[in-house]
Amino acid sequence: MFGSIVKELKKFVGDYGMKEQSGFANKVMNSIVSFIIGYNHPKYWKRRQYVVDPTRKNIIKKIYYLYYIKRVDAKHLSTFGTFLNSGAFFSAPPPFYPMGQMES
Repeated sequence: MFGSIVKELKKFVGDYGMKEQSGFANKVMNSIVSFIIGYNHPKYWKRRQYVVDPTRKNIIKKIYYLYYIKRVDAKHLSTFGTFLNSGAFFSAPPPFYPMGQMES
């Protein structure tokens, strides 16, 4: 039983990201892996896009999202230079989280 769970986990994890699949089992596995590694790819980039967008006006939400982004960056020894209404802009988020990289 435990061996099959580990085997399933190995199928879903690769380069710090999850394969794009659908279904209840995939959502559960993504949640477990995200909890273990401390990084949820869609959540991080959605929140980062909200924080750097100067047209968004909800400052409380921006500060909360910025706290989440900085916590994940600190946990993985990396940063993209994100701050309120400023930071590096990407045409599309990278397919994985680059550990130990500093960009500004």
